[in-house]
Amino acid sequence: MVDVTSGEATAAGRARWFELRRPIAWVRNVDVLVYTGTFIWGALFAAAVLLEQHFFVLRRYDLGNFTQAVWSTAHGHFLQVTEVGGANVSRLGIHVDPIIVGLVPLWWIWSSPDLLLVAKVVALALGALPLYWLGRKHLASRRDAAFVAAAYLVCPAVTWSALGEFDAIAFAVPLLLLAVWFLDEDRLWAFAAVAALAVLCQEQVGLIVACLGAVYGFRSRRWRASALIVICGLAATVVDLQVVLAHFSNGSPYNARFAGLGGSASGVLSTSVAHPLQVVARVFSPLHFLGLGLLLAPVLALCLRSAVMWAAAPQLAFVLLSARVGDIAPGSQNILAIVPFVFAGAVYALSRSPRSRLRPEHILVASLGCCLFMGPLNPVLFPSVSLRHVAAERRAVALVPRTAAVSVTNHLGSHLAARRYLYVFPVIGRATWVVVDKQDQDLPDMRWLRTRHGTEVGVVDLPTQPALMRRELLKLERSPRWRRVFSSDGVSVFRRSHHGS
Repeated sequence: MVDVTSGEATAAGRARWFELRRPIAWVRNVDVLVYTGTFIWGALFAAAVLLEQHFFVLRRYDLGNFTQAVWSTAHGHFLQVTEVGGANVSRLGIHVDPIIVGLVPLWWIWSSPDLLLVAKVVALALGALPLYWLGRKHLASRRDAAFVAAAYLVCPAVTWSALGEFDAIAFAVPLLLLAVWFLDEDRLWAFAAVAALAVLCQEQVGLIVACLGAVYGFRSRRWRASALIVICGLAATVVDLQVVLAHFSNGSPYNARFAGLGGSASGVLSTSVAHPLQVVARVFSPLHFLGLGLLLAPVLALCLRSAVMWAAAPQLAFVLLSARVGDIAPGSQNILAIVPFVFAGAVYALSRSPRSRLRPEHILVASLGCCLFMGPLNPVLFPSVSLRHVAAERRAVALVPRTAAVSVTNHLGSHLAARRYLYVFPVIGRATWVVVDKQDQDLPDMRWLRTRHGTEVGVVDLPTQPALMRRELLKLERSPRWRRVFSSDGVSVFRRSHHGS
């Protein structure tokens, strides 16, 4: 005899079980969606940036510069690069970013600039994960956290950096987001590990870590731990600026960035006291104001409501005081160290105002809109490519022996960077080969090079100089010391002649 009552109870129990399982499955699906979406984003952007390199869109500065540093380290010349003036120097005199040494074992397996590009994209993609974990903890739902993580992945600063030149500061993005996450979890040893790696990405990151430690102290009231973080972060930056950079660069490579405000960090402080309006005028110049707006627009400026944004204050001060307005442009590597705090600050701001009209999905829409307007999704801003010209460039770089010293124009330089001596045309040095694309007219300012101090970098690294290109190219063509061995579509290859005087 069948017990109907028991069967009904069993069916009801199963129904309740499936009802309980539905939200669990949905929650897991959001996690899977975020992790899968992050992987797909990384794969797509890695393929896109490799395609750019294939079509000679990327340049000697900065992909070629970092490629040469990694190649040199792999071949026993620790972080050696050929700087714009033609001297072989330590990269530590330009930026203190020894984290790239970690790429050397991978270089022995994959000896190509493509390695650096893929590593950069992977680092930027991984930044979405600690941001998602932070949102998952503080926001109303995992879906809200996923919206913020997606907004990070499509914001102009991240997308332009993923498709742009390589820079070691990209590795600081996931590390700083992990640092915020570990402090939020009070996991101080884990924080110490990622913070130590982050300060290897660039010299000012130690100061950012110190500010993050101060914010942690005010939020947690754990003053001893906070003081230790502040002291260690400040010590790292002081050593980098006053010892490492000072030793390898014979001064500061940044002085030209502060032109008009004293020419140095101490000069800016003096100017702030003696002539504060000069500093105000620089910070609130129209282009700086526009750049700041584009930086904050993807999160609708919500980050300004969070104390964690104070950790980005040193880097914000640098880009706003810089005479190089491009330092705060959406595609600038110099704003990457600010991005983690822009999005972490947005999470904290949203968590404190759950009934606010602004929602995480609004941030995603704003970030996507900014990317369509000022990011790589805007086809107007993307460079055009001539297949005929690319074919000429490819044939030209293939002629140069791997061990030869070479002088090359900017857009060809990243393809010839894996060597001991790599000059940027028209600096020749000991080059035995010269590869010139006459359309690539961004050349070193030779007058600046004669007056600068150490490895100081000008406000504009490579100004467009068509007259200098014509003059130097004509000089090569007429010189008995050089023989042209290739010419096609404006791309020429010269080899040093043994018969010239």
